[in-house]
Amino acid sequence: QANVDILKSIMPRITKYAPDAIYILVANPVDILTYTFVKYSGIPENHIFGSGTMLDSARLRSSLAEYYDIDSTYINAYMLGEHGDSMFLPWSLVKLNGNGARLYEEKKAREGNMLPDIDREAIEKYVRTSGGRVIARKGATFYAVSMSVAHMCKCVLENVGCVLPVSVMMHGEHGVDDVCLSYPTMINSDGVFAKVPTPLTEEEEAALRRSGDALKAVISGLAF
Repeated sequence: QANVDILKSIMPRITKYAPDAIYILVANPVDILTYTFVKYSGIPENHIFGSGTMLDSARLRSSLAEYYDIDSTYINAYMLGEHGDSMFLPWSLVKLNGNGARLYEEKKAREGNMLPDIDREAIEKYVRTSGGRVIARKGATFYAVSMSVAHMCKCVLENVGCVLPVSVMMHGEHGVDDVCLSYPTMINSDGVFAKVPTPLTEEEEAALRRSGDALKAVISGLAF
């Protein structure tokens, strides 16, 4: 509530002088603050997005790179949903060197590769807890967050057209509506160019809806 109040006091002072800017929300809770900005700033929705699970997804790719002994550059994988307890890992979207994770594992088994089998639960636990571990050890997370923010700004300023797991307003995709959460989204000089149609399994769709419901429960208890 305190951060929502602070954001609402700041918004009119900024938007008055920069009505055409692209606004990137980084402060936490990022999904709630992105929702607040979309709903109450008067700025076009496509000019607003939050950093969402950018950092969580980077940690995921780093962990997968260690498991598979692949440069993380060649891994496509996202954490989706809330930047928080209800975020989830859609394994159906994980690609390793252009192969789906299941096909890659089958190929590894056929060829007698000595790499260890992947522990999916351990991967997800690592991503969920690594932020807390960093904070416990050095007091805050800032370098990795800064790199994520710089990358998002580059996508906007250089019109790159990257697909990123950023926090955006949902409008019925996979049954999720009127809440901001992380979903694969193309970002360019227009800000949010488009949410990318993403085929999720039934289980993953249910996880996305649970994440949306968790965020709505928080929103319902706030005073706007």
